[in-house]
Amino acid sequence: MASWSALCAASLVVACPLLARALAAPARDFDVVRAASGGRGPRVALIGGNPGVARFYEKFARNLAASIDGDVAVVGLRGFLDGRRASLAWWFDAAAWCVGFERGCFSVDEQIEHARVCLADEAAACEREGRELVVVAHSIGGYFSLKALGAGRSTYACLVSPYLENNEGDAKFRGLRGAVCHPLAPVLVVAAAACAGLLGLLPKFVRRAALRAAGQTDGMDSVHENVAVESMCAFSTAFTMAALGRSEMRRLATPYDGPWPETLVVFDEPADCWCPAAGPLIDRATAGGASVVTARDTPHAFSTRSDASGRVLRIVADAISKRPG
Repeated sequence: MASWSALCAASLVVACPLLARALAAPARDFDVVRAASGGRGPRVALIGGNPGVARFYEKFARNLAASIDGDVAVVGLRGFLDGRRASLAWWFDAAAWCVGFERGCFSVDEQIEHARVCLADEAAACEREGRELVVVAHSIGGYFSLKALGAGRSTYACLVSPYLENNEGDAKFRGLRGAVCHPLAPVLVVAAAACAGLLGLLPKFVRRAALRAAGQTDGMDSVHENVAVESMCAFSTAFTMAALGRSEMRRLATPYDGPWPETLVVFDEPADCWCPAAGPLIDRATAGGASVVTARDTPHAFSTRSDASGRVLRIVADAISKRPG
């Protein structure tokens, strides 16, 4: 098994597009997308899920900014380059992941630190402008945000279907965990990422057809289908999504014990495999002071479907408008 992992690690280093190109790649390995209403309402930092491509939340951010008469900054996760070249550091971190070392964008701790730095930057901007910072987060971004903010914070947080612990009671979740945590996962991840990279070399209409045939854009509106076609057909994006996913599942194998958000939005009918609408996690959240709101007929990737995005927008904007202070 070790030889397979070593082979994957070696292949990643060898597969690095050209050393000069990798060295010339941009140093920043994430994106920030901003939406401003021109008003003096709160400044929202929105940290999304995995895949952490900020553009998946851009339309939602614009609508939220207008609804609260404020500004929204969508902070992408590290490692999601949205069309840019991966740096040499990314390739070596990816190779390290294949042999069991989680570092760089594949490390949960470093993603939390990334969230902490970005939230501190937004808080500093709020202080200069005399405005209030509000944190909205989705999926694994909820975990990163809460851990970055820490206990005893003063910042209001609204989490949307956060991934805070492994949902072993859900068969779909167990299937996903079994795939990304399998001993052969490095081989499978490299193979899948290579297929995504090859697909990225093809014309856009071919990529669109392939993603549709694979069911990867089911339910998406045209705006977000375009984002998926442009951003997901890349070796680095596919690799980072799966590799970070395994790191997340390993970290979240034990029950989450806080800190908790002020508002927790959960999805039901259909059930969301990443965040159950009821059960021990929600009981602990309620005991920890979270106000729980349920949205129905809403997929986990809510921002990619116009009707679902509208439902979540109304809940989040209402929660922000009624926040204490």
